[in-house]
Parts: sequence; C-alpha cells; structure tokens
Amino acid sequence: MDKWERFRQLQNLLETHRQPVPLKNLAERLECDPATIKRLVAEFRAKYDAPIASSRAGYAWRPRPDQRFELPGTWLGQAELLALMVLDNALASLGSRIMEREFKALRKKVQQMLKADAVDGEDFVRRLRVVSSRQRVAALPFFSELVLALQQRQQLQFEYFSRARNARELRMVSPQRLVLYRDNWYLDGWCHTRNALRTFALDAVQDCRRQKTPARELSDSELDQHFTHSYGIFSGAPAERAELLFSAEAARWVQAEVWHPEQTLQWLADGRLQLQVPYANPTELLRDVLAWGEQVEVLAPASLRSTIRQQLQAALAHYPA
Repeated sequence: MDKWERFRQLQNLLETHRQPVPLKNLAERLECDPATIKRLVAEFRAKYDAPIASSRAGYAWRPRPDQRFELPGTWLGQAELLALMVLDNALASLGSRIMEREFKALRKKVQQMLKADAVDGEDFVRRLRVVSSRQRVAALPFFSELVLALQQRQQLQFEYFSRARNARELRMVSPQRLVLYRDNWYLDGWCHTRNALRTFALDAVQDCRRQKTPARELSDSELDQHFTHSYGIFSGAPAERAELLFSAEAARWVQAEVWHPEQTLQWLADGRLQLQVPYANPTELLRDVLAWGEQVEVLAPASLRSTIRQQLQAALAHYPA
C-alpha cells in the first residue's frame, strides 16, 4: 500500500469519528507501525496543510471553518480502481468493445496502479462474469465520434436502417442523450429530417459523421416528457395504462422489479399481485407480458387483452394436438 492510499484511509477513519482516535488503533487499522502513522501525519500537515489535530487522546480531523481540504491531482484507492475494472469488464460484454483505444490506455494505467499496491488486476478480471441477454452484436466504430458530438453539442449525419420500413435513410440529428437499455445502445435526438424527437438504435447506424453545425438544444423537461413517461424504449405520451395480474408464485419476483418509474403495485389477499404501467406503444409491453406465460393475465385495457389473446392463439397454432 503506497502512502497516498494509506493517507486516504487515515482521512476516512478520522472523518468518521467525532472523538480523537488513539495512535495504536490507527496503526492496527492501517496495518502499519505507529511511527509510520506519525511520519504520514507530519508529511501531509507540512506539505498539504492536512487538518489533523493531535492530542494525548490521539488524532482527529479538525478542518478550519474556511478550509476545504483536497489533495492535489486525482487519487484513486484500491476499491475505486477495482470498480473501474468492473465497469470496463461490463462494457466489454456489450458486443464489440466501444472506445477500445481509450479503454485500453485506461486499463493499462489502472493495472499499473494496482500492481503498485501488490494487487493482481488480471486475476481479478478472471473472477468477473457478466452475462448479457438478447444483445444485438454490432460494430460501433463511430462511437467515439458520437460521444464527442454529444459533449461538444454538434449535429450528426448518418445513414439509418429502419427495421419497420425495411429501408435506409439519411438523417441529420442533434444528439441529446446516449442510452444503454437492455444491453443495447440507443441515441435520443432531435431529427432534423423528420422535425421531431426520435430514438435511434446504434446497431442500425452507419457512416456516422460529426457536423460543424451546432446541435439544437432541448431542455431536460422536454426530453423527459417525451422519452421517459411511456413504456420501455418507445417514446411518446402514454395513451393507455395496462393492468396486469400476476400469480402468487410470479409475484415473488415481479414485486422486486421496476417495469416503469410510474408503476403501481397492489397485493391481493390470495398472494397475487396487480401491476399497472403506462404505455404508448404496446410492442415491448406485449413481449414482456408474453414472457410470463400462464403466470400473468391482462385485465385491461380491452385492446391489449385482445391482442394478447390473438398472439397466444397464433402461437398455439404452431403446436397442433
């Protein structure tokens, strides 16, 4: 453990105790001898004006009323470095690795910092397992360009494949938000071609290029109103509210899930669970409901219940008795 990590631990210990902490206790917690604690305190007092007070009772964190203590530079502890490796490993599971060059450089620095503390970062990565589900694997060579356009507020031009229309179209877009949803990347943006807000699946984007034209700015409230109130990745103001009744067995899992930020749950006396969620486009909701099979019943609205019945009957036709 280097002195920076040791000092960070010392600072955390002192900040969480109102009363002075005895020198012996600090040495035990930081796994070093008392002399090392004394040298560490003396150095950080002298060089960085660390607000550490000392007395016969021990050491205490006592910043002045006008003092805001901060070490120069950015110092990361072992837990933070390992958290970065977990994040890197999780992102690597999302199909082709995005921003590979940038993450490669970061990964090398993190591993070097961990080795300085005698931590085997490569062994740690082998103990991580990230499982993705229904991920659409696609190369995203333009991801860095998209991120830069989003940060620098520039428009994007790209060719977009519309699966619904089975056609490719040239789009000019002001990027607003980058979205990771169910292991797939999307872009929320103002489409100048359609003169409306749209969500674009990045795996359907090709030949993406930044433009010099400034992006159109929309407020967070406008974006939330359009993108976050309906169900799933589909946007638009909710037109209906689905009422779903889950069996007592399924309820044990569903009660811990968030289907929608504005959902409501109601337990019935027999252990069943009634879930209500708003939606505009039923496509994604239908898939989620059908995944629960006989464990769920659509109570309302009648249109959704009818569509579910039709899809179940169509599926049953593939399995004649």
